[in-house]
Amino acid sequence: MEKEDVAGVLQLSPLEREKVFRFHASQIHQRIASAQQALEEKNLLLAKSLHQKGKQQYTLLPQLLHPMQERLEQELLQLEAKLQDAERQVESQKKEHAVFWEQVGELRGTASKNPSLAKQAFSQLIAFYRNLPKGFLHQQWEMESALLELQRMFQLSQPTGHADMLLSMVEAGKSHIQKSLPAARQVYLHALELAHALPNVFFLHHPETLFALTDLYQELLVKEVEQERERSAHLEMVRLLVEIQEHRYLAEWNAAKEKYMRAKRLLHHAGSRNRKMKRELEKLHSLFVIHGMFRGLPLRGDAKKIVWECIALQKRFPEEKGFCSALQEKAMVFAALQKRAKR
Repeated sequence: MEKEDVAGVLQLSPLEREKVFRFHASQIHQRIASAQQALEEKNLLLAKSLHQKGKQQYTLLPQLLHPMQERLEQELLQLEAKLQDAERQVESQKKEHAVFWEQVGELRGTASKNPSLAKQAFSQLIAFYRNLPKGFLHQQWEMESALLELQRMFQLSQPTGHADMLLSMVEAGKSHIQKSLPAARQVYLHALELAHALPNVFFLHHPETLFALTDLYQELLVKEVEQERERSAHLEMVRLLVEIQEHRYLAEWNAAKEKYMRAKRLLHHAGSRNRKMKRELEKLHSLFVIHGMFRGLPLRGDAKKIVWECIALQKRFPEEKGFCSALQEKAMVFAALQKRAKR
């Protein structure tokens, strides 16, 4: 109910006012009940969101001195007290969780330098995690996602070998560009599949692979627009798309989205009909939508929807297979945590 609706409600007959009040009171009560359930299932972020929405709706109720109004106020206050207790619990666990994140940071830094020592430290980190007070769903998901990323990193028995392989594939792709563009594209897609199978931290340790991949991507795009009449606008588009790819590899999604919006405006103003550019922008739009759903998992809890969206994306853009697999894996981790919390 919006604020301007309140005056209108007060002009209704007592019977109609009662109906409106009961409708909104029922919604508030449902939100309180859902928030209580979310707390029981350790989903603190969802419980806080539902409480906030219920509280906002309550403040917009016309003051009718209705007996249910006092009851709703009491229920909201009781829920708020429980949420404050939960917040204190989060604060009390911060020190122990900080030790976990400190060890994760150290492992990310040493994984490529001393793999055998890092693997041993990883085993110790898992044992440490198992003895931690798990806290709430969003905390568990963040920690288990970090462990999953580290596990993927350690499955690469020779990270330097993967870097060399990527660089060789890029060189092969470049050598094909002048002779056969389809062959060059095929090599790039194979390189992209390997790149998406690697954790983001890999590119921090091997920036030369990131620059090589985006360089090949740029050369392929430039080749696509060489014969275009709107060449200058397209070259600016190429620059933006390359930068977006760099941000993606480093998981800098906000920066990627900002440049995507600039690229979209540029293509619109240029009135371009270039199918390759449009396809790239359509793909990026789908990626941002799915990534937004992924980030909102603790509030929405619909892991299966993300899995199905990833399957649809992969069918349309096969080159995103690695990205989709990694996202699906983390979504299923969240689903497993949810299921465990409901037991």
